[in-house]
Amino acid sequence: MAVDEVVFGPGPSEVVATKHVTASDPYLVGHYPGFTIYPGVFVLETACQAVDALARRTLAATAELAEIRWLRLTGPARPGDVLRVHASCDEITTSGLRATVRCTVGADAAVAQLVLHFRLVAHVRAR
Repeated sequence: MAVDEVVFGPGPSEVVATKHVTASDPYLVGHYPGFTIYPGVFVLETACQAVDALARRTLAATAELAEIRWLRLTGPARPGDVLRVHASCDEITTSGLRATVRCTVGADAAVAQLVLHFRLVAHVRAR
């Protein structure tokens, strides 16, 4: 799991997720020896899991990544950091949504900025 905690809001289409980056996480071993960082692909995964949690709660749907429209890694998340993912979903339709995401650590130090497009898959309830 790339998300430790999810807080919904402050707006109806916003979510803040956190991930505690720990040195014991197996995917950190060897990722930049001497300067261990949380891999960029995991920053993306944390963002996707945050948006999916919001879609499940507010839209009763699963959000599946369809397109990385824009992704810029701007700084490292290192062991001991708490990565915060602030996602705002807009352009929500019956088939998809767009999420604008800002990832930070510490006192708001930028780690990444993303614009992601997701497909929405409706949940089917068993009768």
